[in-house]
Amino acid sequence: MNIKLYILGANNDDKGSQLEELTTSILKRQGYRNISTNAIYSGGSEIDAIATHTNPLGVSEIEYPIICECKAHNKPININDWLKFIGKIYLARFNKPQTIGLMIALSGANGNVIGSYNEIKKHEFVHLIANDDLVSLLIEEFSLSQPNYIERYISQYTSKKIAEIGLIYYSKCVYWVVNFIEGGFTLLTHNVDTLNRGNLDKLLPLLYSNTTFSNYIDIQAEYIAINRRSTIDKLALSILMDEEQALSIEELMRKTQNVATDSYQDFSIPEFTSILIENKFIQNNSGMYSLIPIEDIDFVEFYRYIFTNTVPLRILSRDLYLRMIDGHLLEKICTVQYCIKIPEEKKKDCVFLLQHSPSALSYAINEDKAITRYRSPNGNTLATNIDKGHTDWFLHKIIDAFIQDYHNQALHELYLDDYNISSICINLVLEIVKDKDDKRLINDRKELHLAHLAGEEYKNQVVLISKLPE
Repeated sequence: MNIKLYILGANNDDKGSQLEELTTSILKRQGYRNISTNAIYSGGSEIDAIATHTNPLGVSEIEYPIICECKAHNKPININDWLKFIGKIYLARFNKPQTIGLMIALSGANGNVIGSYNEIKKHEFVHLIANDDLVSLLIEEFSLSQPNYIERYISQYTSKKIAEIGLIYYSKCVYWVVNFIEGGFTLLTHNVDTLNRGNLDKLLPLLYSNTTFSNYIDIQAEYIAINRRSTIDKLALSILMDEEQALSIEELMRKTQNVATDSYQDFSIPEFTSILIENKFIQNNSGMYSLIPIEDIDFVEFYRYIFTNTVPLRILSRDLYLRMIDGHLLEKICTVQYCIKIPEEKKKDCVFLLQHSPSALSYAINEDKAITRYRSPNGNTLATNIDKGHTDWFLHKIIDAFIQDYHNQALHELYLDDYNISSICINLVLEIVKDKDDKRLINDRKELHLAHLAGEEYKNQVVLISKLPE
């Protein structure tokens, strides 16, 4: 992904000054000395920055002067800008033949300039640095992360698609700016964290006046707000999953607050009502709330809804949640995976794993492209062994998901107290073949147990322990 650099400033002169400041910082880091800005050079020419670099020669040093011009224009520099700068270099080289010119163009250069530069750059008396090269220097100068790290960080807080990742430079500081396809953008510090209010109040007006960015989004605050609403919604849903009769908004709200943690207990009836309206599995009949009729629920969609955003552990132990994960749901899941075929003798095991592993169920109800890209929707494949391979792949995935969930500390209490699964045993046989005459079998067996820690100081916490060999 290409990264665009934005230099912010109160006006065009300030933008130019900011780029000059960045340039001097880079020159200093690269070992240049005697750096100064806005110098008057040969023939009265004004130069944005000058510096010197020295190379030792015996007991003496050879001095290489550098003259630098910075263009913070919104458009690529044109041939007139370029030729004027070449003229300044030639004048400077009359007095000091070792002089080197450096043109820094924030928005790059047009075709005429690039053509001219390609013809003369072999003489090495002039260098052109445009946006991409400047970004590389900036990443090095501030020890910045790579764009793929920014993408991973953003994905933790939002499902919005990234349109562009850019860098902002202002007042000796650099920031990440991320623009979203759906609209809006967010800002991060150079070391990938959210900005404080003071920095936002300083940067946002400059960003709005210098770029086309609009609608700042605090993705962490948005993430917290979305998860709060999702948690309250799912807790209310879990209450109604237990109820045989409809509840008033006051009754449902009271019961939801009773099962919520402290941070989610404070909400009003208007907010609660607005949350429930968005849940298509909850109906409101004359102010009384209940689940929609069971026969009207598409349980693939129901479980997809449950696994969107936050998933309170309480909902995973409801009787309705577990009861509706059955052979009928497995048939629908097979359809989702383009009609994979589960052998009859393995169906009960599949249902058990899906019932007792949230990660397995979350995986199974969504199309796995690793399977479906090689099948037609009606289940046709190029060969029988491919069909069997897809089934094996699916089974391996849900088995691995169950094992991972059992290791997940957040689910330990659910497994021990609600699912009553106190231990599992994992037997692994690893067959390693170096050649036809050299095979090696390695056996590994792990027995894992869940148990409550005794003692008031441990608050009856559930922990995973491995059984020692006898």
